[in-house]
Amino acid sequence: MTRYVALGAALALLLAACNGGDDEQAIEPIPPPDTAEDDDPDEPDDPEPELEEEPEPDPEPDPEPEPNGVDVTVIPDEITPEYVEAVLFELETLFAESFAEFGEAGEVTPRAADVLDAAFSDEQAVARISALAQREDGDRFLGVDDIEPRGHSVVELLDTADGCVYAETLIDPSGLTGQAETEITAFVLLRPPDNIRTQNLNPTPWVFWSIAGGDPEDSRERQPCSG
Repeated sequence: MTRYVALGAALALLLAACNGGDDEQAIEPIPPPDTAEDDDPDEPDDPEPELEEEPEPDPEPDPEPEPNGVDVTVIPDEITPEYVEAVLFELETLFAESFAEFGEAGEVTPRAADVLDAAFSDEQAVARISALAQREDGDRFLGVDDIEPRGHSVVELLDTADGCVYAETLIDPSGLTGQAETEITAFVLLRPPDNIRTQNLNPTPWVFWSIAGGDPEDSRERQPCSG
């Protein structure tokens, strides 16, 4: 009997030693984080943020068409009636602007003088400015907003050479007068400008060197470019 009691006491001491005593708490291991979601092959990756598309720039406006579809900013290898008419339109536009300036101010303004300088040779510009200054204040042709360039139709290119064009034209003056007018026969001589001070106003490489009426037969015989 005593042997059994002693054996029981020994087993009790052994169990106490294995459990660290009644006062110590067993430390439970911390489980690793649950990574099941990350390891799931069916789970889609986080979508990349969508990039905003940059707006396309506004298209550049189409350039203004040249009169008759002709480039008046250069001297072509071949001078054609269509080219000369387009150049004359630009020069007459400047001439019409001088009348519009005069009509608004009642006098020759610096702008009016500048556009005449840009459209005519020095000698012709001085004469045109003087003639404009002598007009009566009330003699202003049309209203400022109604003035348009005189129209030119080339009848014949009479003489052309490097830096020179001489042509017979028919001028329609109704753009300045506002009335139906009989077309006027004129003989136009164009040359490059002799004054570059105001040529930024003139898109062409030409100016009026002269615009004359006179005897058609004599005028047709002239050869100012090649003679």
